[in-house]
Amino acid sequence: MGEISTRSSPDQIFRALQSVVPAAQAGLFSIVRLDDLGAMVNHPILLPKGMLEEWMASQRDTFELSLRNLFSARDGETWGAHDVGDKARSEIRALRDQSIFGVGDAVGYKVMRTESGEHILFALLTEHGEAFDPESRELLKALNDDVQRAVALARVPLIATEDILSQLVRETEYGYLCVSTTGRVLECNRVAHVLLEKYNPSHEPSRDKASTLLANMKNYSNSGSYTQIRGHAQLCVTRHTLARCVHALSESVVLYVLKEMQDPFYDLAKIAGLTRSEVRVARDLVSLTIAPKEIVLARGMSDRTAQKHAGNIYKKTNVSSREELRQLIKRLMQKNMS
Repeated sequence: MGEISTRSSPDQIFRALQSVVPAAQAGLFSIVRLDDLGAMVNHPILLPKGMLEEWMASQRDTFELSLRNLFSARDGETWGAHDVGDKARSEIRALRDQSIFGVGDAVGYKVMRTESGEHILFALLTEHGEAFDPESRELLKALNDDVQRAVALARVPLIATEDILSQLVRETEYGYLCVSTTGRVLECNRVAHVLLEKYNPSHEPSRDKASTLLANMKNYSNSGSYTQIRGHAQLCVTRHTLARCVHALSESVVLYVLKEMQDPFYDLAKIAGLTRSEVRVARDLVSLTIAPKEIVLARGMSDRTAQKHAGNIYKKTNVSSREELRQLIKRLMQKNMS
């Protein structure tokens, strides 16, 4: 623990723990607030693929039950999967059948509760067939003061005082992904997991869904924002590059903020009485990247039909140009965000 510095990451703290508890082969570093579970931060360390996603995607009441030991435990205490209760263990496969993920045993280790109300946890996992012995648990408890100092010194997220991170992680309506400049997902909160599941309902793990989302953003948007529609709602993603000197993480990162809101074009359709075809053309008119001729090609309509739709849209919405239509949509988006 003496080698932990202000630039250390949860991975380095985990490796230091491994030196005294060698049975631990993988882990999860989590920071949780009892009054704000949506802002939970998770940092997986060699975690089996899909295990974290299974847990994060569980029903809210089950998810809360799986964390009850964390909130009730004293600093330095540990607990096993059998201690979380029958309901949580039966409904969360990651707890019910750990062998599916190649895990033999799992121990929750409460590092501390901070003055500002964050509960800090290490989940330590062994390989299949291996178990934690009682001596390892006692050793973790005996070393807890050193672990606390290491965590505080490393200045991991949520313990930091930087405005941009502290605001985001406490905002339950926002999801966020902290991604390295090489594309590796470093941190994310539970809201991000939920939104990724909703807007990409496939069977791939959330980390893969995050990669898909970021790839789409790169391919389809030249700006720092990206929008994905689902029904009457839309997922808005904005990109922010943060230099290492302005946040608590150990490297320069790209911060993606995920926000769900009602689709402003759905509001526009209700207010102005637009038809479905007119809504589709309105989306194209608002797009900064689509020229009028491309609207005709993309929608498979004649130039005359496209012009007719555009004229109807301008008349119904009381605007006279694409720019005025963009400003109208922008006002509707700001209204939905507030």
